[in-house]
Amino acid sequence: MSNAEQKLVARLLAINAVTAIVGAGNTAKIWPIKMTQGITGDAIVYQRGPTQRVNGATTASSTSRVTLDLHVVCSTYPRQKTLVAAVKGNPENSNGATGLNGWTDADGCVWHLVDEYDDPGPMKSGVDEPEDWGALLRFVVWCND
Repeated sequence: MSNAEQKLVARLLAINAVTAIVGAGNTAKIWPIKMTQGITGDAIVYQRGPTQRVNGATTASSTSRVTLDLHVVCSTYPRQKTLVAAVKGNPENSNGATGLNGWTDADGCVWHLVDEYDDPGPMKSGVDEPEDWGALLRFVVWCND
C-alpha cells in the first residue's frame, strides 16, 4: 500500500469545504502528530496507528488494515461541526464519497470512519467555555497490497 498519510493529506486538500476552513496548499493547517507551536485557529492533526495484516483461518491474505486518527481543532463549536462534516463527507453520494468516509482511493483502498467523539480543549479562565473545540475521528483503511 502506498503511503496512507500522503493520501490522507491529498484527499483533505481536495475537499473544498475542508480547505475553506484550514487553508489550502502549503499553508494548510494539516499536520502529522502535533500542531505547529504558536499556531492558533482551525486545524487538522493526524497520526497513523497500527497496520495489521488480515488473514483467514487457513490462508494468508494480501489485505491490510491501517488505522489513522484525526484530531480536528476549531475556534468555535459550530465551526468544528462544519469541519468534521466536511472531513467525513457523504459516503452515499451518487457521484462517490464526498469526504474520507466511504472513499475508495486510486489504489482501491477503502476508507471507513469507525469512531468519532467530541474533545473540547481546556477551559478558559473564568468562563464556562473551552479555549478550543476538538473532535477525534478514527478511520480504518482496507487495502490489498
